Amino acid sequence: TMMWHVISEVGHNLDAVFAQLRLMFKLGGILVFDLPDTSSDLTKIKYQGPPGQEDYAVFLAKIPAMSSLKQALDRAGFKILHIEHFLWGIHKFVIVCRKI
Repeated sequence: TMMWHVISEVGHNLDAVFAQLRLMFKLGGILVFDLPDTSSDLTKIKYQGPPGQEDYAVFLAKIPAMSSLKQALDRAGFKILHIEHFLWGIHKFVIVCRKI
């Protein structure tokens, strides 16, 4: 299952999200999702948006730290198989996990 731009919207409740996903996956099921690279200037520029709309500071606050993400995946029974850092378009990390 692939989830693009989802984790940044539910980052405030990772344990609940991954626990629910665990119920939906068979043993060995693969979960793929992305997470914007909050340290990238290009990502910051892209998500600034027009005046009066959600700005980068608000968007940034929604994105979980990689360490929090890894801990939540571990607690939910997902093993990270690979993390790829993409530097084209919006800089992001793509995370591939397996239910164990």
